[in-house]
Amino acid sequence: MRQAREHALSELELSTELGARGIYFPFESLYVLVDAHRELGAFDQALAYAEQGLAEARHCEMWPWVAGFQAKIAFCQFQRGNTPLAFDILRHTRDVLVSQQVDVRAFRILDEHELVIRNSAQDFTRAKELLGRLPNTPTIAFITHGEAFSKKSLKNYNQLLELSEENAGEKLYKFILLAENAMSNIVAHQHAMDALRIGFAHGYQEIFLSRGEAFNQIILDLAATNSMVYLENLASIARERSLKSVSDENRLTSRELDILRNLATGKPLIQISKALHISQNTMKTHLRNVYRKLGADSRDSATKIARDQLLI
Repeated sequence: MRQAREHALSELELSTELGARGIYFPFESLYVLVDAHRELGAFDQALAYAEQGLAEARHCEMWPWVAGFQAKIAFCQFQRGNTPLAFDILRHTRDVLVSQQVDVRAFRILDEHELVIRNSAQDFTRAKELLGRLPNTPTIAFITHGEAFSKKSLKNYNQLLELSEENAGEKLYKFILLAENAMSNIVAHQHAMDALRIGFAHGYQEIFLSRGEAFNQIILDLAATNSMVYLENLASIARERSLKSVSDENRLTSRELDILRNLATGKPLIQISKALHISQNTMKTHLRNVYRKLGADSRDSATKIARDQLLI
């Protein structure tokens, strides 16, 4: 991913110097830059490159590239949490392609991106419709295997072990699926670490963070016992996004989060209050707020809910 970004930047700079336009415009390089920055979580930069490519594609009426850049913009918006906007962009782009009587093959890029979004958003009815008309690319195979082996069982796990590992992408997808389908936390963590090592070596980030709460919890568990900066960064982003998804009235304050983290250690309440330099009465007030916001009725349930919501 990083090497692709470097090569794409070099071509973009050279093309800019030469004033390349039309069929000589570096659409491929901009597309690579969009995907590389999106995967690294740099959404603002990814969108800037996408808009640059989209403007030239519209000017030259190169509709397949219009579809490609619009699909990437929709994907970026989805990963930012703007799901309705993502679907609006895809819907509008389809209408434009239909009005321009564009060849049906240009719709494939929209379908594949919508499939990934629908699958992540757990809209499986629409996802199945899209799966039925798409070719078996690595991305489609990953989603298909995820659907086929969505229920944990020894049989499914053994079948996943037989998946191909011909390149880094296939290995990455395989280890993610194995981690999600492992029958024990120890095995799940081992497979997740294999996936994360590939992710670190090749510059991946969003592929892990977009898997959902179960995989994010694995990331948090591993970050607590491993000193990889890359892993700690993923865990930090997972926590931050989890907090943003909570409504303002139920969002924990920084002090309440401090207390919650200390609760998870098992320390006595009096020891926690001393460590945080607050009175026991203040401690009780914070605890009531924490329990109310989490919908918990005890220390143990508050800790469990906090872990499930990736708060600690």
